[in-house]
Amino acid sequence: MSSTTVPSLPGLAALTTFIGGKDAPIPEKGNLTPSIFDEFKTAANSFFRKSKITDEHEKVLVLLNSFRDPHIDSYIKNNKTRVLAETYILENLLSDLHKRFLPPSWAMDLYRQTVLSKMLSNETFEDFCTRVVWEAEILRVDCGFRTHVTYVQNLNNSSKQQADP
Repeated sequence: MSSTTVPSLPGLAALTTFIGGKDAPIPEKGNLTPSIFDEFKTAANSFFRKSKITDEHEKVLVLLNSFRDPHIDSYIKNNKTRVLAETYILENLLSDLHKRFLPPSWAMDLYRQTVLSKMLSNETFEDFCTRVVWEAEILRVDCGFRTHVTYVQNLNNSSKQQADP
């Protein structure tokens, strides 16, 4: 049995996970988003735990055939020598996918979305808080809040430049 996370907008990637951990999670065809990427990492770690796969390079080898997006598949095939090297571990794969397939402005977009978040009319306060904390956690883990610091520094610099004629 499988579960598919369907994105809210067309063209974005979906994620198929398998209940019971028998198969690796599968990012479907489409553009990766920070939320799908985060869910993929979580599902992959859960799969490795259930499958008792501890070797970091073996984790990479298990995931290589699980990508259905032609861009990611092509990237893996074009970098086969590097990816198949013993020193290439899961952290390297996730970092490469992160850099190559998430939009360049994803962190600033998510930061802006988090800062400007409003509770929806059909959303409970608990759901609103969970959503905002989850977005902030993605920024903290993936960026270390560098985006926030850079944004604040840019604001300070622009206000200083406006003050000095």
